[in-house]
Amino acid sequence: MTSTLPQCLTIAGSDSGGGAGIQADLKTFQANGAFGMSVLTSITAQNTRRVTRAYDLPEDLILAQLQAVFDDFAVASVKTGMLSSKGIVSTVSAFWRSLGPAAPPLVVDPVMISKSGYPLLQLDAVARVRKELLPLATVVTPNSHEAELLSGVSLASREEVEVAGWKILALGPKAVLLKGGHLEGKGLDPLRATDYLFTDGKVQEFSSPRVETTSTHGTGCTYSAAVAAWLGRGYAVPEAVARAKRYLDGAIVHGLDIGHGQGPTHHFFFMTDWMEAVEGTAANRRTARRTAAHVVPQRAKIATGKQHAAEKPPAKRSGAKKPAAKMPATRQLAAKKSATGKATTGKIAPKPARIAPGSKPAQPGGKSAVPSKRAATSRAPSATPVQATRKTRFSR
Repeated sequence: MTSTLPQCLTIAGSDSGGGAGIQADLKTFQANGAFGMSVLTSITAQNTRRVTRAYDLPEDLILAQLQAVFDDFAVASVKTGMLSSKGIVSTVSAFWRSLGPAAPPLVVDPVMISKSGYPLLQLDAVARVRKELLPLATVVTPNSHEAELLSGVSLASREEVEVAGWKILALGPKAVLLKGGHLEGKGLDPLRATDYLFTDGKVQEFSSPRVETTSTHGTGCTYSAAVAAWLGRGYAVPEAVARAKRYLDGAIVHGLDIGHGQGPTHHFFFMTDWMEAVEGTAANRRTARRTAAHVVPQRAKIATGKQHAAEKPPAKRSGAKKPAAKMPATRQLAAKKSATGKATTGKIAPKPARIAPGSKPAQPGGKSAVPSKRAATSRAPSATPVQATRKTRFSR
């Protein structure tokens, strides 16, 4: 039985560390109930500590990726991330305009600089983002630094946050989500992470307790991708933002201790209970295997005659007799004693001569050469019922 999901597209750069870029977007799409697709714009060499290098893909290849996706999939929503050059910004903008009224909701994350300070958008491309890309956006999601570059307003107070938000909205997007994770200043609660949504002449606040953590790599990508996922699922902008905010809070609270810098968020934090249930079962199986390993392998070594160098067999005592259970009881006794009564271990004595009925040949000590059944039985080693039956047959 097959099913379907809303199909959401990210147009962004690659993060080799996996915490941001298209890697974070695709995980976020899936975590929020959407099927993720990607158009790669740039390749970066980065980890949790820094970005060391970036390479932009050719614009015709970016365009070919866009055409391939839209030719086959019912794209429900799109988000943009790293569009590092003027040429890439113009390529994506022109393709979007060619879609006309059929274009799905577009979330623009104006990625400009990494957390480590590496520029991800050329300065001469900022004006092109303002002029060509923002007017096409359903929602634009700048952080405080990006909002300052787009609006030209320094964000040092609650009032200036509003001024910047309205200025960005005037550039053409239908909504502006100004993220407050890095905001500090007059009228701003330092204990809360408050985001501001500007739409149609009103401002809505989405606030949550600020989390003291270093696992915040890729939070901007994750937030905008979550908004795109919920828009693709048919929700209006305010509700999509509210759901994305709740998801991001959980991903940050359960952030991962990975790498030696700013670790990533946990995109699948809500699967913890399920994973613990699975690992619990697996742990029980591992414990059972470890317990059995102390018994079964030892038996296998003895049966096959193999012995590790570290497991030397105990030294044998000199003169030790072989167990008599390997031959019938009557022949064991015959092997133990010769005619003179001396031990002849390892040799089978000849059968005694037939004796005429009623006669008793004399033996040293006055004993008969043929032991009684009672003596043979008392000297034979203990055996299982099956072994006893066999011994009785041979003794007869």
